[in-house]
Amino acid sequence: MIKDYVPSEYFPRFLNKQERDNPLVAIEDFFIFYSLPELRKKVRDNLYIVLSSKEIEALKNPVEIMVFYERLEKLFEANHILKLRYEDCKIMNGSFI
Repeated sequence: MIKDYVPSEYFPRFLNKQERDNPLVAIEDFFIFYSLPELRKKVRDNLYIVLSSKEIEALKNPVEIMVFYERLEKLFEANHILKLRYEDCKIMNGSFI
């Protein structure tokens, strides 16, 4: 569910100018540090910690955690595909970052 936030909340906080101009640079950099299987394991491990903790009882809607997890997984997968396509494009064009 999208809520109303102040405009500054929609501005990237961590991307530098080059990454804001070309977000694929940030995606490529991200996947240099983490492979898709590593990301899945990290997220799954953290999900397990959250769901198995006593804090889960305090949550109003634990299903929301699972929905967020699934969407995060989709985001990783979509970005992984973009990164692969970007690499293929660079190879075909003979350009490199």
